[in-house]
Amino acid sequence: MTDILIATCGTSILNNSLDIKRETAPEREWGELKDAEASLIEKRILERLERSGAEERICGAEINSTEKLIKKMKFSGKKLYLIASDTLEGRMAGRMVEVLLREKLHVDSVEVRVIEDLNTNREFDFAKKGLRNLASVMGAIINKEGENHLAISPIGGLKAQIFMAGLVGQIFKIKTYYMYDGFDEVIELLPMPVSLDWDFFNRNLEVISKIKRDGEVDKREIRSFFQREELLRNITEEVHIEGTDYISLSPLGEMAYMKFFYEAVNNLPMETKVAREEKHYHYKGDEAHADMVRTRGDFNNFKEMVLDKPYVEKMYISYYSPDNKGEIIRFTKSSNMKEGRVIGFEFNRKQGMLKGSIFITEAQDEKKVEAAMADLYESKW
Repeated sequence: MTDILIATCGTSILNNSLDIKRETAPEREWGELKDAEASLIEKRILERLERSGAEERICGAEINSTEKLIKKMKFSGKKLYLIASDTLEGRMAGRMVEVLLREKLHVDSVEVRVIEDLNTNREFDFAKKGLRNLASVMGAIINKEGENHLAISPIGGLKAQIFMAGLVGQIFKIKTYYMYDGFDEVIELLPMPVSLDWDFFNRNLEVISKIKRDGEVDKREIRSFFQREELLRNITEEVHIEGTDYISLSPLGEMAYMKFFYEAVNNLPMETKVAREEKHYHYKGDEAHADMVRTRGDFNNFKEMVLDKPYVEKMYISYYSPDNKGEIIRFTKSSNMKEGRVIGFEFNRKQGMLKGSIFITEAQDEKKVEAAMADLYESKW
């Protein structure tokens, strides 16, 4: 039995009471309802459903299915995340299903997550942003709660929404429950025994994390990465905006990278015994013009981010180049002849480039180094 359930939410609770909508606002579509009309419809539907059992069809697939999961001891009823679409009817359905989950099924905690741009009325945003946002939100929930403590129930909603939720279960190795409308049987799908290619993500951390962080990246900026690694096309998609081609992560790429990242942060090096205020930061050069980069606010933010990491022991700047210009921050596996394995970094700006070393605990462990690099790439500075 699982204590935490992620469930997709459709609008069957509304579709089963269309007579109330027709009586309240006969001439308007769902998206045209005024706030007062939407509130009145919600109130009248909930009043009707107070007299219905949770197993009755009129309560909607979300309530029917969750009732079965609780009855069959698949879900304890402790916590449920409800994934709703970014439409008026999606938000209305989410609010009403939340009320019924609490009142009829006595679910202890219900959180409704409306997925931005998951709206088929905005076709471009739905295809390029909505599904990616769905993957991101579900991944964040899984990271928060832990893969071993939850299950997924793709109950209702858009076909793509249900499909993506099931795919998240496969990638994150989480059991998924399906129920066919009108059937009493619960079908439990266990994850396939397959795994992602972690070496692929480690090889391409720089470009993948940049695309993830920026959302869309000018194709011209990252063309060389794709020339070197054709498999990047399998997790990205191209979009044409105002005459320029941009690259973003596909929904599948978003899920795969999040799975990689969450596994990485669960394998970070151990915490250093060096206190934060004692962590050594040193610049070995003496070029005065290097201060144009070294004293910048964004570099100081970067430096503080690095030194704040529990596994970082110290940080050196060893090189400055006024000719190596750009807007790049890069981490590499490197070594220091006297002190062994380190994580190398390059901090490029228009005023030049600083290059140096980050010393971490457990640096002799290749997987720990890779996990730390993934964590550094994903950090904010």
